[in-house]
Amino acid sequence: MADDIQPVATSEEELSWTVNPWRTNWRRPLTAMLVCLAVALLAGFSFNYPNYATAPQVAPGSQVDDASAEELAQLEKLAEARAHWIGQAIGWSFISFVLLISLTAMIYLPIRYQLDARGITSYLVGLPSHRPWSHYRNFYAHDTGVHVTTMPAPSALDAFRGHYLQFAGNRDEVLAFLERHMTLRGVPERQVPR
Repeated sequence: MADDIQPVATSEEELSWTVNPWRTNWRRPLTAMLVCLAVALLAGFSFNYPNYATAPQVAPGSQVDDASAEELAQLEKLAEARAHWIGQAIGWSFISFVLLISLTAMIYLPIRYQLDARGITSYLVGLPSHRPWSHYRNFYAHDTGVHVTTMPAPSALDAFRGHYLQFAGNRDEVLAFLERHMTLRGVPERQVPR
């Protein structure tokens, strides 16, 4: 029965690999997570810290009874804010941390890349993101990955107009695959016949 199981063969026109940031360089995601935690704690603290400058000033030696009803109401609000601000700060810190982690998820979570004849697909948390080859106009190889971009020539907007594919010991294979399939390399989008 075990002889009937065949390994799944991938075609020549498909290249697939997975990058786990915790296995390749665990210091990078750990440092990023600590920075996110520090920023979240700072945000939670700053969103809720009571403003003591607006509290009514009671002169030393004066009686609280001499204070007006408005000043007493402000003092009561301030005492209530002091009693509850730490709980609210923890809540805002948690919300901030979740938002920061979700915005930087590619640093922490494994990502799978699949290049085929149709285009580039990346899977993060099992959710696919596909772009056809006609979407990209150029690519630039780096030490740890390759940046594929929609800009035909180098531009300051490259970081915002493309995707970064991380290598997993397959640099030459990925670059050769991109060379074969990126047929619109260097061609501006307005010059492509529709």
